[in-house]
Amino acid sequence: MVTVRPATPADAPGVARVHDAALRAQGADRYSDAELDAMAPPDRDPAAVDGAILAREERYVAVAVTEADRSDGGQVVGTGGVHLADGRLLGVFVHPDRVGEGIGRALFEDVEARAKAAGLDGLTIHSALNAVGFYEAVGFEQVEEASGRASSEAGGPLGSYDTETTDIRARVLRKEL
Repeated sequence: MVTVRPATPADAPGVARVHDAALRAQGADRYSDAELDAMAPPDRDPAAVDGAILAREERYVAVAVTEADRSDGGQVVGTGGVHLADGRLLGVFVHPDRVGEGIGRALFEDVEARAKAAGLDGLTIHSALNAVGFYEAVGFEQVEEASGRASSEAGGPLGSYDTETTDIRARVLRKEL
């Protein structure tokens, strides 16, 4: 069983592991090694990720965690989030071993509810190419083709991607709330 809840700074290593594993596994056939390295740095140490980024007031980040069947309190298997000021979705990421279980949809519904409660009237995502199908399935429509250097600023729950050195191809999608 999986529970969706607000992320805490202590979830940062799990968020990093899920984010990087999802992009590397599901984006390998759509992106070059350089693009993947810019989005999911191969030398990132999940334990060293600053958890404060998950607790910023201007954003909401959720995690999907397994039920605690050991003393570890459960394991992060998915994450998603949104900038509450402007409705930019930080993305929804599910560990590749758990895709197809409804975790992504549950995360998205939680993030969408938080966005509505914050008074947002729409969500926009600078989506990785491998995730476009998921976002369309939950009601997004394509607005334009884009790159990581576009004004909508590519990034995930752990911050902006390295678009200074690598142009990251994406699609901009929007959903009215």
